[in-house]
Amino acid sequence: DEVEDLYHLLKLVKEKEEVEAVSVGAILSDYQRVRVENVCKRLNLQPLAYLWRRSQEDLLTEMISANIQAMIIKVAAFGLDPDKHLRKTLLEMEPYLKELSEKYGVHICGEGGEYETFTLDCPLFKKRIVVDESEVVIHSADAFAPVGYLNLSRLHLEDKVTDNISFLVPSSICPCLSSLGTNPDFEEMEDFCGCISPKVDWRVKDDGHHITRPSLCTKKTIHGYQWISGVTASCTHMEKEVIIQEIKQAFSILQEALESTEFEFKDIVLVNLYVRRMNDFELINSVYQTYFDVNPPARVCVEAPLFDGILFQADCLVHKHEMMNNDNVRHEKQVMHVQSISHWAPANIG
Repeated sequence: DEVEDLYHLLKLVKEKEEVEAVSVGAILSDYQRVRVENVCKRLNLQPLAYLWRRSQEDLLTEMISANIQAMIIKVAAFGLDPDKHLRKTLLEMEPYLKELSEKYGVHICGEGGEYETFTLDCPLFKKRIVVDESEVVIHSADAFAPVGYLNLSRLHLEDKVTDNISFLVPSSICPCLSSLGTNPDFEEMEDFCGCISPKVDWRVKDDGHHITRPSLCTKKTIHGYQWISGVTASCTHMEKEVIIQEIKQAFSILQEALESTEFEFKDIVLVNLYVRRMNDFELINSVYQTYFDVNPPARVCVEAPLFDGILFQADCLVHKHEMMNNDNVRHEKQVMHVQSISHWAPANIG
């Protein structure tokens, strides 16, 4: 099993090199990202997926601008010819790959397996790789999408010429900045939100420790969305067991609020979680995750200047999604649970 092979390999690397994180190159592939995240969770490693959901066109331009010299060594897509395109570099192929993407939907970065590359040089390399001998091997002579690869039979290393040229990535490519200046149509979002998103309330009096009941339950929108906000846990005692009990009590209050509006935890689609100290997140999250299955709601967690003694405030957006199937009503919620550190989450939150 490839997942277990990866587990044992990373376990060995962690023990020998004392690594703390694992970088995954997935851009769109849930297959790859989810498996790496699963192994990292078991080994208590932090997965990093900084390429996740990046614009592939921007990403290819960024790699070329960063002086990553990679050549194509395998093709397997309509429009790519082994005899024409093998051995060509990404710089040479960039215009043609963009053209294929516009015409046929080919993934510019080869995320769908359209092509594979071999890196000859990049700023991290101490020496560059030179290919002396290679041959084209045709794996499938399909008339429309032939599959072929390059057999590298002889290579050698060469010293790099240091010309002190620094390769800078244009700031306009930054995924977190690319959305700035856009004007979302808030009128189209009105039904989704139902009302202005609840504000954080840090004016709760500090009387030792207490739980406040939800201060706001908005009316359902025409499409069934509703906010339940103001679930707050307070505790001045720093003992771990006491804090855990207060957190559980807060979720019990939330459960009561959900039941009073005919919802369940599985109907929560978004949680705005405000914590007074981000250092408390791990403890809060250890309780939080026990209330949700493998499809948790989307969550935004930020540190906020809550009143002394307040652990967190939670505001929840709920929606019961009903679907008819053979005259039976069933509930379905589709989520994407990204556990890796990436540009994708902060870009969406921003």
